[in-house]
Amino acid sequence: MKPLIDKLEYQRLELIIPAKANHPVEQLISRLLKFVGLFLKQRLWQSQEVQVWCTYDRQGNQWWSAYDRASGHSVNLLSEDEMRRWLEQRYSGSH
Repeated sequence: MKPLIDKLEYQRLELIIPAKANHPVEQLISRLLKFVGLFLKQRLWQSQEVQVWCTYDRQGNQWWSAYDRASGHSVNLLSEDEMRRWLEQRYSGSH
């Protein structure tokens, strides 16, 4: 006689139904919905993010730049501290 756990495991495995192949129209709709979802995510959530980057000039000076998509403002600053202050002002609401 088989132990009870083996019978339960067999029953659980038997209930697994193999995934059916999607119809081409279903695949198209699924891809379209994923694309629309990614587009909306970019537009709604990332539209408020500030883009910040650092560059160097020929003399080796470091320049910090930022673009605030929400307000359309951009800034080019020499030091990291200046950039931090600018970001703090943006998030504290005192532009």
